[in-house]
Amino acid sequence: LNPHLFEMANIRDQCSWVHMQNPEEATQKSKELVKMAVAKAALLKPLYKTKVETIPSALIIGGGLAGMTAALEISKQGYIVDLIEKSDQLGGHLRNLVSTVQGENPKELLKELQQQVKNDKNIRIHIGVELDKLDGYIGNFTSTLTNKEKVEHGIIIVATGGKEYQPTEYQYGKHPNIMTQQEFDEKLESGKIKAKNIAIIHCVGARDDNNTECGRICCSKSMDSALKIKQKLPDANVYSIFKDIRTYGFKEKIYQEAGENGVVFIRRDEDDIPEVKIVNNKLELSVQDGVLDRRLILHPDIIVLSNAIVADPDNGKLAKLLKVPLGKDGFFLEAHVKLRPLDFATEGIYVCGLAQGPKFIDETISQACGAVSRACTVLSKKILEAGGVVSSVDEDLCGGCGTCETICPYNAITVDFTDPSNLVARVNEILCKGCGTCVGGCPEKAISMKGFSKKQLMAQITAMAEGE
Repeated sequence: LNPHLFEMANIRDQCSWVHMQNPEEATQKSKELVKMAVAKAALLKPLYKTKVETIPSALIIGGGLAGMTAALEISKQGYIVDLIEKSDQLGGHLRNLVSTVQGENPKELLKELQQQVKNDKNIRIHIGVELDKLDGYIGNFTSTLTNKEKVEHGIIIVATGGKEYQPTEYQYGKHPNIMTQQEFDEKLESGKIKAKNIAIIHCVGARDDNNTECGRICCSKSMDSALKIKQKLPDANVYSIFKDIRTYGFKEKIYQEAGENGVVFIRRDEDDIPEVKIVNNKLELSVQDGVLDRRLILHPDIIVLSNAIVADPDNGKLAKLLKVPLGKDGFFLEAHVKLRPLDFATEGIYVCGLAQGPKFIDETISQACGAVSRACTVLSKKILEAGGVVSSVDEDLCGGCGTCETICPYNAITVDFTDPSNLVARVNEILCKGCGTCVGGCPEKAISMKGFSKKQLMAQITAMAEGE
């Protein structure tokens, strides 16, 4: 990098800004900026980029719908994929589905994906293992699995999936006719449901004190189940008890169809929780109707709990290994919801599927393909270049306190324990993004930023003071 050209461009941009703000002061301010820039430029040194070879293979954590889709898409690009799954078989949450809102056949989709993955020569499947240790950086990772096997790869895709919330409320588990949405769908699909009155309670395990987030897919799935009840049992009364109906996008049509087919909607207040009682082995459900402003007592034959998808409890452990963040809901947190929706702040690691949050099958597939596109921007390069404006450690001043290692948002600094009598911080220039956090946080003032050294900054300040 030519530091002089960089500085000239910086001067031009600042002068243009001053001119637009106040043309009368433009000349004077421009002179001051030029003085500062020249003072700094006199002390500039060349900036060099670090080059590393890329390992053209991928590691995918999770063998569910997102993981298998990502593995197949990367394989199509000609790269080797190591797919690890902690359970004893591939499929993840897809194995539990019997129907979908979009009308796909989950069992057929699962069978097809499993067959394709197992027959793909570029995909190496690791069943019953987890990630135990991770070393390296973008383009050059080395993972150690729990079976002691080591895998080298250039990128990582996190597709660990999610879990179905297991209710503890509404007398769940105390009566056979109080069941989750998934349990009900299985029985409805197999023709085992023979009922006259069916009540569906929304937001079970979501939008409450324990989980303030919306379940996102629950409303659409509930509306789909209500329609199927009406199709299979036309004379059945279906009651939908909800706070808000959130069938987003084109799924709003399902909500309209449910109302047109006779589904009764009962809107409850936010703080009014429906009460379920078991009286003489029969179900009794009481709820305050917000529209009628009265308490309704229902005697349903079946109560369906529309439960949420929650984060995998092992996400915390994996997040520490990968050094990536989790949201307050326990799902993995992307770098930026709009600008980098599939990336982590740690480069070379991507996320997709239920690992990031609840979503439908089509959304999961699209996101898996998107993560592969991002990953292939790395895998397609034989050599990666990084560095330039990065932090530098003065080993004579460094005391090895580890403050920089703790505060670095990119995990680019580590304390070298090779010599216990001389602990020093080391900067990985491939990971460093030149944010300067370590420079401001170092108690010994041992870290500086290349291109923005203390001498250069002081020279700028002195030039400005002399100008005044």
